[in-house]
Amino acid sequence: MIVKDKYFISCHGCKQMYDLECESLSPKRLNKMNAENKREWRCLECKSKKPKSDNTNTPARPSAHYAPTAPYDETYTECYSDSNITLRKKPNYLSNSELKELFKAKRAETRAIVEAYSKGLSEQLKGMNVQFTSFQESMTYINCH
Repeated sequence: MIVKDKYFISCHGCKQMYDLECESLSPKRLNKMNAENKREWRCLECKSKKPKSDNTNTPARPSAHYAPTAPYDETYTECYSDSNITLRKKPNYLSNSELKELFKAKRAETRAIVEAYSKGLSEQLKGMNVQFTSFQESMTYINCH
């Protein structure tokens, strides 16, 4: 069945007919295409199946395989320095003994801060206690007279 005012294009790969609107291809653009481009046109599915013509810039290791002696070995990085591969450095983690020393230092620092605040707060409370006692004595004197 032919539908009037509908434009179709044939895929070179799968030989299916595709509606131009469904393929986001305007009739104006179709008219600008030359005969060879119309014959060679491929649908999205066939385009995705077609292998790329030149894959030299893909991030793939060279065929000569090198097994590093240790993780993130410098020679391993140098071996692939001309390729598109990004080798991430392993983060430097602290050892258990280094962590214990760090916690010990931070604990001492925290204790010193808490002690300083405690002394200041204690002095303020003593001053308030003196003022409260003085106020209490004044109130007792006023009540008695």
